[in-house]
This record gives sequence, structure tokens and C-alpha cells, in this order.
Amino acid sequence: MEALFALAQRQYVSPFGIASYYAVTGDNDRALDWLERAYAERDGTLVWLKVHPRLDGLRGESRFRSARADAARFLSRMLGCRYPPEQKRVSIYR
Repeated sequence: MEALFALAQRQYVSPFGIASYYAVTGDNDRALDWLERAYAERDGTLVWLKVHPRLDGLRGESRFRSARADAARFLSRMLGCRYPPEQKRVSIYR
């Protein structure tokens, strides 16, 4: 992690990526702190918040549910539509 933080001094490093690292290591508090930072910085990789498997350990946390709701509102405004978009069911049988 030290190398990553050193790199962040020279170039952009996604807070979402750092959050996913902490989530995998089981450090949920730090992971959630970095997810909140990702939201504050309007990190575009938040589109993966709902489905990224590295975040599975956070899904039961109330802070995660709150971050997910905040990100959904942000993405809805950014994309100009409801996020996630409505899924239309298409039958292959007619």
C-alpha cells in the first residue's frame, strides 16, 4: 500500500480501487472511508459499487448501503436517467 500512496502523490489513484483493496483485506472501516471519499470525488468507477465482488464483505454494513444510495443518486444525475437503468425483460420465446 505504501507504493500505491506514493504513486498517488504523483498521479491520480482511484479511491474506489483503494477501497476495494481494504475490503478484500477485511478492513471494512477503511474500505468504507475510501468509498465515501470516492463519492466525494465523484469517482466514475462507482458504477461498479453494486456488483463488484471485492466489495461483497461490505454489503451487510449500513455505511455501505448509505454509500450505495448516494452513488446511485449521483450516477442518476450524471447519466440523466435512473440508475441502475430499468431492465426490460425480453422473451426469446414468442
